[in-house]
Amino acid sequence: MEPNGFPESTVQTYTGMMVKFLRFISPKESSECISDDLTRMVEEYILPNGLSYSSQNQLISSVKKFYSEIYKSVIDPGVVSRPSPQY
Repeated sequence: MEPNGFPESTVQTYTGMMVKFLRFISPKESSECISDDLTRMVEEYILPNGLSYSSQNQLISSVKKFYSEIYKSVIDPGVVSRPSPQY
């Protein structure tokens, strides 16, 4: 485990997902985001591109972690629900 409690692979995955999220919301600044921006990304990017349930979960986890640590009140981590796996 890394000092932050996450394995390096998780840190890399979360970083990559945050880059995708910040590109998606551009030109909006990260400090201007609300929960609806994350929901919109799932609906307009993740689902239409056929990305996996795992990708959806990774996106949500990374954005929630980022906003809970950096912008404690911008995106309420309790507002965005996780998708159900499709079997």
